[in-house]
Amino acid sequence: MSISRTPVLRADGSVIETPGYDAATGIIYAPDMIFPPVPEKPTKEDAEAALKRLRKPFRDFPFVTDADLDAVVAELLTILIRHLVSITPAFVHNAVEAGSGKTKLFNTVSIIAIGTAAPSLNAEVLRDETELRKLITTLTLAAAPFAVFDNTARGEVLTSPGLANFLTAELYGDRLLGANEEVKAPTCTVLGITGNAVEIAGDLTRRVIRVDLDAGCERPETRHFDFDCEAEARRDRAELVVAALTLLKAHALAGWPSVGGRALLGSYEEWDRLIAGAVAFAGGEDIVGLMERTRAVDPERDGLAEVLQMLVGIGAVTGSGKKAGEIIAAVRRRLDQSIGDEEAESWMAIIRRLGKDGVPEPRRLGRFLKKNAGRLVRGMRLAHSFDTDAKVERYYVEEKTNASRRNRGKRGSPDPNPESCEKNSREGDRNKKDSDSKGYGANPGNPGDELEDNEPWEEAI
Repeated sequence: MSISRTPVLRADGSVIETPGYDAATGIIYAPDMIFPPVPEKPTKEDAEAALKRLRKPFRDFPFVTDADLDAVVAELLTILIRHLVSITPAFVHNAVEAGSGKTKLFNTVSIIAIGTAAPSLNAEVLRDETELRKLITTLTLAAAPFAVFDNTARGEVLTSPGLANFLTAELYGDRLLGANEEVKAPTCTVLGITGNAVEIAGDLTRRVIRVDLDAGCERPETRHFDFDCEAEARRDRAELVVAALTLLKAHALAGWPSVGGRALLGSYEEWDRLIAGAVAFAGGEDIVGLMERTRAVDPERDGLAEVLQMLVGIGAVTGSGKKAGEIIAAVRRRLDQSIGDEEAESWMAIIRRLGKDGVPEPRRLGRFLKKNAGRLVRGMRLAHSFDTDAKVERYYVEEKTNASRRNRGKRGSPDPNPESCEKNSREGDRNKKDSDSKGYGANPGNPGDELEDNEPWEEAI
């Protein structure tokens, strides 16, 4: 049972507008103000008008694209119907310069959705997996509708396994302090993060919608505005909530159509259909497309692409796989034979970066390759085969066309999308890791990625 201060949309498209307990949803509607009635049968045209109204409070924020603006509208819609979706992505407000309005943007969304400014959390906790798990457990048990990790360090790279785990957990919890008892509850908190020049890496790239702001000036905080968006949100809150519910109800009565031209977002199918689908239904942008922008600058993927290009350069291609020690030796030979070869120098820098304290190490390189085996990046796939004579894995790069042909044979797809194949591979790995703790959430260590000391490994050459 929960309490809502705003009218509530049911799964069938009807709206709870009479104060009191609703048996169908288990929600108590206790309004904190008077809300106008939601139209009985809103049309697609009504939804389009509602979207235009919802964009208005955010009109002067320096969004990089229209999709960034519509993603903010999606934040509001997500909070209002969080009870209808089991899991949701997080939202990151990223700016080129401080003072661009990242926090104010979240506050405006929060004022409309829950009546108060967004609860602010210290973003430093994102670097401490233990404290983060405790904090997220507290938010979950308190059924907090919204919270923002405010002001990450400039250039912060978001990689938190604990955060990634929470964002795909339907239930979350932790062990009580000083006891063996575990507590858990359904996840219902929508999370936001703010920062400047924020980068999102690894698994979080598909769990986060990043909204980009660029004021195009040196000191954005000195800009002049003709209105106060937070004051306007408070003044017009009832009208804006009804506009949001009108859009959502029109979408529901139309059968909750999803965004055309692509598959639903893996793990977030409900959210994609109900929220991203609603925005697109009302004439807005496909906000899921923002994830591709994030993936394109994923530092983890960039690093893997550099390694694959290096493997191609030393001849580790289909039919010529190399073990980790051989890869290091090949790079050293190329460097010794070509003094001043910038490409060879960059390869050695990669090998050193993956080593220990700047020293190339076959075991660590092999660990990296094993962890990323099967991934497809920029038309290159890291493949491997087991050398039965040497009892080691050999790694090589497979071209996209060969990888697609191989995947087609395995999956039976007539024309697989390489990016989808890569996603399916990662999903399988994630599902395997999460199987023991499905629905619980707290698994920040991801121990499945580590190697045991007694595992066989490549010998150095």
